[in-house]
Amino acid sequence: MSENSLLHRTTGFTWNGLRAAFKRALNVNHYLSIPAFFDTLGLPDPTEENRETGEYPFAIKQDLLDMHGVVHKFVNNYLDVYYPTPESFESDVHVQRFMEGVLGELDAINTARASPHVRRLQLKSREDVAELLESFILYVTCLHHHVGNVAEYLTDASVATAKLRPGQNIADVQASFQALLVSFLTGRTQPKLMDDFSHLLVQDEHFSAANEVLDQFQQDLTRLADVIKVRNEKRKYTTNAIDPREQLSSVSI
Repeated sequence: MSENSLLHRTTGFTWNGLRAAFKRALNVNHYLSIPAFFDTLGLPDPTEENRETGEYPFAIKQDLLDMHGVVHKFVNNYLDVYYPTPESFESDVHVQRFMEGVLGELDAINTARASPHVRRLQLKSREDVAELLESFILYVTCLHHHVGNVAEYLTDASVATAKLRPGQNIADVQASFQALLVSFLTGRTQPKLMDDFSHLLVQDEHFSAANEVLDQFQQDLTRLADVIKVRNEKRKYTTNAIDPREQLSSVSI
């Protein structure tokens, strides 16, 4: 984001005002892993009786925690290929720079709330980095797919807009088109999560092992997609928000 960029001009903020708004957003949000996020909601876990009968009322939680398990396995298996020991992980200068960079960028959200489920973001071990990577993957795939589509709201200038002219309660033509452009640009179709990404792997001595991890990940996604399909046949309301077959590989922004 830069001054006078499309995103800046779509809002009614000055440049300093927009930066302050983003800083405020960071200050009121705190990093949470997916399991910790659900802990804060206090939703009951599925039981043996309602797990696969369609009677468990929180389908998003059930499917997303299962998806978390798939991604958790994938991330850790991939890290095992390149960092089989704690020493190999801790001695990698690129990993250390990554951790320092993340902590620096997210310093504003590195203060815990009073909630017992929210803790300071720690990046001291391979396990910490794995958890963060799992969260990144799930937030830009499943969670963005579930809550990120706002295009329908922006099609009506009286419902949602990024700015209003003084004395007006509805967006003008310019404001409407700018907001729609931002929405369209962030909604461009990305490759599906269930796809062949082997061409992105590093061509080194670990390629074969890394490719096996990637193949296993795709198999696990397929199995979970089949499980969700069966669940939906029994659910009162079909829920495809977390179905791996519906997920894109990233957010276009």
